Amino acid sequence: MKNGYFSLANKLAVDSIIEDNQYILPYQILAYSNFLTNNREKSIENFYELVKLDSENQDKYNFYI
Repeated sequence: MKNGYFSLANKLAVDSIIEDNQYILPYQILAYSNFLTNNREKSIENFYELVKLDSENQDKYNFYI
């Protein structure tokens, strides 16, 4: 994702979620990559999921929402 390969990052993140839906990193990748590519609706969905899974960073996710 860092190098601009958003579709590849999304694919890997979705594959990771299928294996472990409680793992936070794939949701972060999906949320930020969708945010950066102006896909706001999908980004918001993932940020809401992160709010549920990662209470420590809830304020940061709510900011993006």
